[in-house]
Amino acid sequence: MESNCDNEVIVIGAGPAGLLACFWLQKLNIPHVLLEKESFPRPKSCADILTSKAIRRLNEVDPKFIPEMLAAGMMKPINGTYLSAVDDARLKLKYKWLDDKEGVFSSCSIDRADLDNYLLNKVKTSSLTTVLTGVQVTSVERAEEYCTIHLKGRVPITSKMVIVSTGSNFNPFTQHKNYNIDDKHIALGIRAYYKGVEVDDNDFCHFYTDDHIMPGGFYVAPLQNGLYNVNMVIRKDIVKARKLDLKKEFEDFIITNEQVKDSFKNATRVSSYMGSSLALGTKKRSICGDRYLLAGDAAGLIDLISANGIPQAMLSGKLAALQVKKSLSRNNYSKNFLKQYEAALFKAIKGDLSVGRVLNPLLSYKLVNNIVLKAVRVFSRSASKNSNLAELLYAKRPALLLFNPLFYIRLFTKKST
Repeated sequence: MESNCDNEVIVIGAGPAGLLACFWLQKLNIPHVLLEKESFPRPKSCADILTSKAIRRLNEVDPKFIPEMLAAGMMKPINGTYLSAVDDARLKLKYKWLDDKEGVFSSCSIDRADLDNYLLNKVKTSSLTTVLTGVQVTSVERAEEYCTIHLKGRVPITSKMVIVSTGSNFNPFTQHKNYNIDDKHIALGIRAYYKGVEVDDNDFCHFYTDDHIMPGGFYVAPLQNGLYNVNMVIRKDIVKARKLDLKKEFEDFIITNEQVKDSFKNATRVSSYMGSSLALGTKKRSICGDRYLLAGDAAGLIDLISANGIPQAMLSGKLAALQVKKSLSRNNYSKNFLKQYEAALFKAIKGDLSVGRVLNPLLSYKLVNNIVLKAVRVFSRSASKNSNLAELLYAKRPALLLFNPLFYIRLFTKKST
């Protein structure tokens, strides 16, 4: 019987999606359990970048979070990105201040181990959240009255609802129809930390690509204390078709790319390699079922262009908690009712993922990749004199802007401001 259910809500996974879900469940006064298989702090393969949307999500929870992490020396402000797609061409995109407030940065870098550990400790301060780390979920069974969560080496527990924020690599609902995803909608990544990297503008991120690794890229993000997050991401179907060894591609890129090799001539790798599989938001998926919601990377929300999924993950955590409130109040846990969450989330992030969804099928063709590389060369000569490309970065519907001829006229004719 439902009255004998152990818990109202269980959140599986303590990444940005799961932790934001907990914060919002606390705001809604809903008791819940957070299950995490790792013991914190734990390393996490990630680009370690918080964009303006992620910062706003954290400010919604508590505006003291960002200042506290800055004061603790955990964060480094990021002022923009360099995009290098050919050896002699580079675009410089400078970020605006957050909400046009002078001096308030709109992006930062932070080691994901530090970010998640900080947020987890904040989550623990509320009696509404029971946190269990080092607990591995093996599977979840659904019955008419509740879900049964099976745990490795522990007695199963039950819950009326489950929020799944386990990342791209594991979904405990193995019967969910998105459990197997087409390789064109998955990226594979490899990351390592370096010291001694020498780049222009140490408060800018650097993105590099070429025809060999497209659709994909090589990212360098400066962190605190002279540390650099260096990672390579390539779409999975390309990796398989070309039989690429990501570690070898990573190391070869550092040696052979003309713009990269000088930056790494005195650099030293100070961590082991970490790999990950990334479910891209290039395809609209079903992200709910009877009594459960998928959030964050488990829902496939990563942007193809930036390979960043943190803002979408945080928003999904918030919207999942709001949906839980509705379901509990109406005693309705059916998939049809939970589709409200799915609709609200996809509507909210449509603009964030639209460019990737448009470009993803096109980037399967070498001709398109070559056009993109040549366009960067042309753009770089004009963009060096103005900041018009920021219009694309901040557009609400960037995909529509890409197909608007007026955008390109302004790009090449508008004078520097």
